[in-house]
Amino acid sequence: MWILGFQGARTVDVMALAFRHDLAREAVKHAIEHYFDFVSRGLDRTAFITHRFRSSAGRGRAGGQELACQATGMDDFYGDLAHDYEWLFPDETVGRLGRFGATSPGSQALLEAVVKTLGPGSPVLDCACGIGADAMALARSGLVITASDGSQAMVAETRRRSEQYGIAMTVSQSKWQELPNRVPGPFELVLCLGNSLVHTETRTNMVAALDGMKKVLSPSGTLIVDSRNWELLYESRPRIVPARQVIERKGLRCSSLYIWTIPDDFESPCTAEIVLLFEDAEGRTSYHRHVIDFVPFRHDDLTDAIHAAGFTIRDDSYQAASNFYAIVAAVT
Repeated sequence: MWILGFQGARTVDVMALAFRHDLAREAVKHAIEHYFDFVSRGLDRTAFITHRFRSSAGRGRAGGQELACQATGMDDFYGDLAHDYEWLFPDETVGRLGRFGATSPGSQALLEAVVKTLGPGSPVLDCACGIGADAMALARSGLVITASDGSQAMVAETRRRSEQYGIAMTVSQSKWQELPNRVPGPFELVLCLGNSLVHTETRTNMVAALDGMKKVLSPSGTLIVDSRNWELLYESRPRIVPARQVIERKGLRCSSLYIWTIPDDFESPCTAEIVLLFEDAEGRTSYHRHVIDFVPFRHDDLTDAIHAAGFTIRDDSYQAASNFYAIVAAVT
């Protein structure tokens, strides 16, 4: 048994104690769910102090332990998140030898099939490059890569990481609508991965973004976009989604959680609170917290926008029971 020996418990506090005492992934989730249950039933938060959870690892008590925690500022969540983004993925996904498509779960086969049709030296644009994981993987395969993102912080991370790993590619900051004026086209393949189109927020903006991508695509080129299955998310309404594994890097251990707030109305935005808990070699813990709002769209909304922007859909991995999907399209 272990006891939560502190007052005013919060999600990150529960997570920190669980991580500190090496609780299993499901035990961490169980602890946080118990906390939300206490609060939802209107019970005093301090009552949570005396509540006990059984560790699957059979660890000792943690009562009275103090944690050195601090949260990052949220004035620019993309700026903060860019620096932390690599902690959401293992090295085999975002490291120097990361595999293309690994950040698009369930769609790797579809993505790889398209890339195999490209000849050596073909120009490719990753227009939602994030920290550059997919772009660098493609550059290593012999393609000529341009990586862009609307976030200045993400672009800076892509540039830093590509220089760190010695990977040659062009890196630019650009909004999707501004691509024709910002990047050197045309491209044989344009990628918009990482569930990025959700940030367009409206159908009008989504069509305009896709139109910007079309304008830098060669007449014979291919567009690939991917997305979270927002209908499934709103139907299943997960609350807490822990990472599948603890990431160890740079002398730190990191465990992460997505904590979702999903309204009943599909038309209303949902919120993801991303919490990353770090433990250094001396056992000191700290956490970073990022909050992101998402305006959902249905699969039909995305396919409608793709058609409206002047594309024909060639392949689509959407399945009602799958969390993510990708769509392959060509200029009509």
